[in-house]
Amino acid sequence: MSMDTTKRILLFKAGLAPEVRPVPETLYAAQRLIDCKMLEGIPLSGGIYIMCDEEGLLEGKPANYPIVPWLRGDFYVTRIDDDNDGEDVGLHDGDIDALMLIFAQTQQLPGGA
Repeated sequence: MSMDTTKRILLFKAGLAPEVRPVPETLYAAQRLIDCKMLEGIPLSGGIYIMCDEEGLLEGKPANYPIVPWLRGDFYVTRIDDDNDGEDVGLHDGDIDALMLIFAQTQQLPGGA
């Protein structure tokens, strides 16, 4: 894997609509993206994970997703390939479409239709 390899994630910045973003495939890039020191992965289903700041609640970061009150600060959603040593491979087109629909149905998105 070269140093300039990127993956696509779905980024949730507090108070903004989700955004598909290409990011470098490094831990440092992931931590900078959501401004955290300790990245935590929360499994959803089918290899999809929420990646968030493990200490967001303790640090008093703002609530970002109302139906999960302890999920604080910015977070992103990605795909982890369990068949490939748990590598974060990013989202596929179908993942992004399904996730946008799920999140739109569970909260009123700013700027949404």
